[in-house]
Amino acid sequence: MTRTYAFVDQLLTKNQTAFIETYPFQSPVRNILKMLGTEADCTAYFRRFADAVEPVLPLLVYFDHPNWKDRIYKVAEERGESFNSVFFDAFYRSPFGMKYRITTPDGVVGFYELYLEVCETLIRAWPFRILRFNPIAEGETATINRILHETGITSQSL
Repeated sequence: MTRTYAFVDQLLTKNQTAFIETYPFQSPVRNILKMLGTEADCTAYFRRFADAVEPVLPLLVYFDHPNWKDRIYKVAEERGESFNSVFFDAFYRSPFGMKYRITTPDGVVGFYELYLEVCETLIRAWPFRILRFNPIAEGETATINRILHETGITSQSL
């Protein structure tokens, strides 16, 4: 994924196209929900965000991860206690985690299910073009080639 993100950053700096990656609205949505915000709060933020980027008619590059549950558990197992305490504790200690007494990785997965439902609603409402795919399944070279193809940018123009 590092190569893919560097590629998208290169496109941004070369002003080749207006890209908006998913995190500019995903991270705030996750944070809004963790702070006991509602789907309506997320929608209001999303509308402000879409209005702000409307002049550049951005392309949303959405990286799907269909096996996200397995991935969360695998990363937690591989990275050990330091990852677990940083990643999972952020959920356990959040207002959402405390209100719903989330104390296990399974509780975090439950939060993510809610979060992804809200994101799917927002994606359906996205007023601009979306390029949505799974770069892990496709591989980084195929991902980069697909972005080039979908945007009409040639590798020589980079």
